[in-house]
Amino acid sequence: MIHSFYQIKDTFFVSFLFLETPAEKKFEARISVNGTFVSSYRNLSSNETVNFIRYFEAKMGDFFESRLSEFKRVNVTGLLNGSVVVQFDIVVGKSSNASVDNIKAALREGNSTGSLGYTLTGKIDIKEVQESSTVVVPTHTSETGNLAPPRKQGQRFLAR
Repeated sequence: MIHSFYQIKDTFFVSFLFLETPAEKKFEARISVNGTFVSSYRNLSSNETVNFIRYFEAKMGDFFESRLSEFKRVNVTGLLNGSVVVQFDIVVGKSSNASVDNIKAALREGNSTGSLGYTLTGKIDIKEVQESSTVVVPTHTSETGNLAPPRKQGQRFLAR
């Protein structure tokens, strides 16, 4: 737990920051798929990009749903030139069997059998992202008087 104290005018505030274990695991992936990169892919809200992303997320979602326990979703985060390089997140439940190695193995197997829906043309990059969710619980004490010494804007007092 991290806590801090700060003062605005004559009111003293205390906030507590609790780090919690996330209910999900996330993997960042980057693969190249056979296709032609079009300039509109640089704009994630263009019609071509939205259509590509929807199709990719649906195909990959169907693919991973039968291969990873507690599979939740695929989220495309970017498209780059080089055939079409797709950056995306794979999100699974905390107790999922998903790992970097079995995601790579599934993608290779899906590529060789044609069940992936895409032809991979390059390296498969996968990394697990360690995240923690945070909960901030502010408490407010309405006191008058000088509870803390004057400080510069943005300066924080840490509890001892």
